Amino acid sequence: MGERGASCNSLGRCLWTSCCAAIWALTIVGCFLGTVAVRSLIGPLKDFPASLHEGFYQELGFAGLRSDSERVQNASAAALAACGASVAQCPSPPGAGTQANTSAERAEIQGAFSSSLSTIFRVATDPYLGTEGLNSTAEHLRSISEQLDSLATAECDVTNVAYCEIHEAADSLVDGSQQALAAIDELIDSEQVQRFEDDLALLYVLPYLPLVSLLFFSCFWRKDAAWCCCGGSAVGCLAWALHVAFWLASLIVNLVILVAAWALKFSQDGITMGAPFRGNPTLSELLSHVERTYPDFWAIVVVPLEDPLSKLYASSFVLLVACLLLGVYGLCLPVCRPYTDKGTA
Repeated sequence: MGERGASCNSLGRCLWTSCCAAIWALTIVGCFLGTVAVRSLIGPLKDFPASLHEGFYQELGFAGLRSDSERVQNASAAALAACGASVAQCPSPPGAGTQANTSAERAEIQGAFSSSLSTIFRVATDPYLGTEGLNSTAEHLRSISEQLDSLATAECDVTNVAYCEIHEAADSLVDGSQQALAAIDELIDSEQVQRFEDDLALLYVLPYLPLVSLLFFSCFWRKDAAWCCCGGSAVGCLAWALHVAFWLASLIVNLVILVAAWALKFSQDGITMGAPFRGNPTLSELLSHVERTYPDFWAIVVVPLEDPLSKLYASSFVLLVACLLLGVYGLCLPVCRPYTDKGTA
């Protein structure tokens, strides 16, 4: 049959060897870019649930839902007491002909809204983030907001009715705060978020799959550069088989990343976001809305992922090209057998 000859003793063999070297160079570049991308991405991905939590609870105010609701509750009770009434007398407290200055209590309620409740109301009524679990929160906050205009007077018969309604709504807010926070936690712990965490283990090995494939192929290339049915050895064929297994894994993974990145970048209008988001928005609508409406939330949750994901896309493109070239080269090499000295025993 023939034995494996020298790698560069003719122009043809030099060309074949140069192609192998070029694939090696491209793979190393891709692995380096992939390693950099993964290292920069692991941190933001691990922190993604925590970033969501910080975004919702700190930037969007849900951490203060219960405490600020209690502020409203206490302020409205104090205002009723200033007019000689009590919460127990609601919804028809006395107050006809009585006047009292409740501006401090009104300011306290407005302060609670400025602190967190106005932002929470905005989220609770959001066309995409205002889930069913936040409906009651939105209604109670709307009720309080509507009654605030009635407090610009010293007439107790007017303010007492308003403060009674505010206290009732605040009381319901306190009781329903756990349900509202559970709705937020559902957004944070959604399937889409969990998918990020599940992919972490894959990211660690992602850049090295094509390198392992190329190492096994190089063993085959150096040993025989021919299948065992065409003069190659069993060891060489085993190396070639292992190369194919890792090559297929690398090809599939990098192809999936590129297709997903392409869809996320250029086909956002065709991706529908289901539960827990409201209204089944497309990905494009949801991202544009969040970036425009909640810029601070966007800066905490999304911005840290943008640059690492772009790097991962670039590295996957380079590695996919290297995989395709290696696939063509790896098939042509044992078929053409340029390194086989056919005249030797």
